[in-house]
Amino acid sequence: KQMLVLGAHLDSIVSGKVTDSTRAPGADDDASGVASLTEVIRVLLGSGYQPRRTVEFMAYSAEEVGLRGSQAIAQQYKRQRQQVVGVLQLDMTAFQGSAQDIFIFTDYTNAAQNTFLANLATAYLPELTVGYDRCGYGCSDHASWTAAGFAASFPFEAAFADDNKAIHTANDTPATFGNQALHAAKFSKLALAYAVELGTDGPTLSAR
Repeated sequence: KQMLVLGAHLDSIVSGKVTDSTRAPGADDDASGVASLTEVIRVLLGSGYQPRRTVEFMAYSAEEVGLRGSQAIAQQYKRQRQQVVGVLQLDMTAFQGSAQDIFIFTDYTNAAQNTFLANLATAYLPELTVGYDRCGYGCSDHASWTAAGFAASFPFEAAFADDNKAIHTANDTPATFGNQALHAAKFSKLALAYAVELGTDGPTLSAR
């Protein structure tokens, strides 16, 4: 069977000295991504949508300590020769640090799928602006899927230099993005378009 994977990570972390009482709320990194995907699930179930391809939603563990959760799954799917036609990662969606709405990261991702994602934004979300940037390293779980040979994309909340500076601290709370989900909703809409288009009759993308 062919499938697509939409993921985010559950774990959060605080940099520096950690004790038993250290708080790592992780509201943006990455409760926002999990919430954005949860909204996609709610809309799909409420609409009665029946995909032709299997749509899998994943909330990974241990992203903050080396992408361990996603790496284990991606490598397992590679060994099993699963037909994963595309992977979308949502990691930090709530803080709008740049003028553009959505940034598509071009490293450790698939160029063809990135173009597909940008075209989805143009077609379904013409009110939004799309920018491009790079992490410079495997900065989230999309890198695990790319390393396993699958086509992955990573739309992000801002340019890399403009991201939420409260992440990996005890201050990563909803207050840093105004206690609202307006920015995160943009990623839910994009992920919904991705799930329906690729889940119904979208292109099969090569990771190479």
